[in-house]
Amino acid sequence: MMPSILKYNKPASEEAQRLLAKALGRPDLEACDAFKAFAQDLGLPTSLKEVGVTAESFPIIAKNTMTEFFIFSNPRPAGKPELVTEILEMAAG
Repeated sequence: MMPSILKYNKPASEEAQRLLAKALGRPDLEACDAFKAFAQDLGLPTSLKEVGVTAESFPIIAKNTMTEFFIFSNPRPAGKPELVTEILEMAAG
């Protein structure tokens, strides 16, 4: 999820993301790609598909996310189910 969350939030956090990519040792990449490479290097899944989450689950995940505080403190507005679904679609892989 994190690479997709970074990609979604890039317009609201470009400088922080540049610093993240640098901290991950990949200043040549976008933060979303640097984080994805980091996760892959650790052998971690980098898509929802890899952990068995399918598009059929997106509506209930998006609805349930509306009960979580963090969604309303996101750097880029994401406090609507359709915005969460946008991120989930990016993370589907």
